[in-house]
Amino acid sequence: MKNKVNDLKIIYNKTIKVVGVTFANHPKNINKIIENGIYYKAFKRYSGYKDKELIKENINIKEFNKEELSDVILEAYKYENNDAIKVLINDFDDNYLEVGNIPADEVNNLLPYLKNKNNLILSAYLTGGNLKNIIHDEYKNYIEIEKLNIGISLDIIVKEK
Repeated sequence: MKNKVNDLKIIYNKTIKVVGVTFANHPKNINKIIENGIYYKAFKRYSGYKDKELIKENINIKEFNKEELSDVILEAYKYENNDAIKVLINDFDDNYLEVGNIPADEVNNLLPYLKNKNNLILSAYLTGGNLKNIIHDEYKNYIEIEKLNIGISLDIIVKEK
C-alpha cells in the first residue's frame, strides 16, 4: 500500500535558532553531544577536511555546517512566570541534555502543538563554531582560526492529524 504523502497537511513549518546556548550548563552539554557525535561518527568537524586540503582547495569553512544531531525533545515550562520551551537533545548515549530554549517570540506559536508530540517532526543541527580562514601572504599560505560560538538550529514541522 502506498503512503499518502500528499495528504500530509503542514500547519507549522519553521527553522529556529536555539537561544541561550552559551548560558548555564548548555555549553558543557553541547560539548558532550559533540564529543559523542564525533566518537560515534555521526559527524566530523570541518566536514572532515584536513588543514592541508583546506589550503590546497582554498576553502574557508566553519567547524560545523548543519551537522544533524540525534533526537530532540521540546519541553514546556515556566521561566520567571512566563511560558517557555526548553530544547533537549539526545547525546547519542540516550541521555537528553538541555541545550537552550525556543526564542520567546515563538513560544506561544508552538505551545499548542506540544500536547500531541506525534504531530511534531523535529530535526536539530549544529551550526557555526570556529571559522578556518585561508590566509595568502607573499611567503606562504596558512590558516587563521576565528573563534566563534557554536549554535543549534531546529527545523520544526507540525502536521495535522
